[in-house]
Amino acid sequence: PDSRQRPYGCRQCRPMLTRIRSVAAGAAPLLRASATSRYRLMGSSTGQKHLFFDMNETSLDINPTFAKVDEIAGSGAHLHWFDRVIQISMVHSHTGQYDGFGGLAKSAFFAVCEMRGVAAGDAEWESVRAKLGTMKGYADVPPGLAALRANGWKLVAFSNSPLVLLESQLKQASLLDAFDAICSVDGPRCYKPAYKSYEHAMAQVAVAPSDAVMVACHDWDLGGAAAAGMKTAFIKRMKCVYASAYAPPDYIANDLLELADILGEA
Repeated sequence: PDSRQRPYGCRQCRPMLTRIRSVAAGAAPLLRASATSRYRLMGSSTGQKHLFFDMNETSLDINPTFAKVDEIAGSGAHLHWFDRVIQISMVHSHTGQYDGFGGLAKSAFFAVCEMRGVAAGDAEWESVRAKLGTMKGYADVPPGLAALRANGWKLVAFSNSPLVLLESQLKQASLLDAFDAICSVDGPRCYKPAYKSYEHAMAQVAVAPSDAVMVACHDWDLGGAAAAGMKTAFIKRMKCVYASAYAPPDYIANDLLELADILGEA
C-alpha cells in the first residue's frame, strides 16, 4: 500500500505483511532466533492465538524506578520523566532516528533534572538504570501468565527495550520461562506505537493480526496495536486511564488473572 495512506508504511514492512498474509492463508511459519527476538517453541503457530505483553508498568512493576527518580529530582518527577521518554521515542520514530530505549531514558532523565534545577550526573543516572534492570513482576503476573497459557494462549513479551535488556529483566524477575517468545523493536528500529513495530513483532512469531491481542496499561500502546489490526486488552494498572480519543479496547481487566477469566480458552 501507499505509505501515505497509513502511518509508518514503508517498503521494509512489505516482507512482514507478506509473511503475515501467508500465515493467514495457512502457510507453515518458520520460527527461528534472531538478533531481535527469541523463540521457546519451534514449529507451526498457524491459527494459534497469541497475547503480546507490554513490559514496563504493565507486566513489570516500575514503581521502585519511579521512586528513585523522585528521590533525585523531586516529588512527581517520574511523571515528567516517563512522559518525556515516550515523547522522544515518538519523535524518533516519526523522523527515522533510533538510538536505543536506554539512551532515550537517560536523555529524558537529565532533561527533567535540568528543568527542575537539580544537578545530576552519571552516578545519579546509574542508580535509576539499576532500578530499571531489577524490576519484578506484579503479584498477579506469574499466576496470570500461567492461567493464560493453560487456556491455550501463546505468550509473547514485546517491549521498546533492547532484546538484551528485556531478556535480562525477565530472567531476574523469574519470568523468562513464562513466555513462548520475546520480541524487541530492535528489528524495525522504531518504537511502539509506530505501526511497523507491531507488524514486525507479529511477523517474528508468524501470527496474523486476527489471532493477536496486545496487552498493555498504556492507551497509546493499544492505539498503535489497533491500527496494526490487533485486538487490544487494557490493564488498569496504578492510575492509568484510557483516553476517549482512542478506539475503545476490546477487553478491560484489573490484572492478568482477571484477563485470563475474561478471555477464557484460546
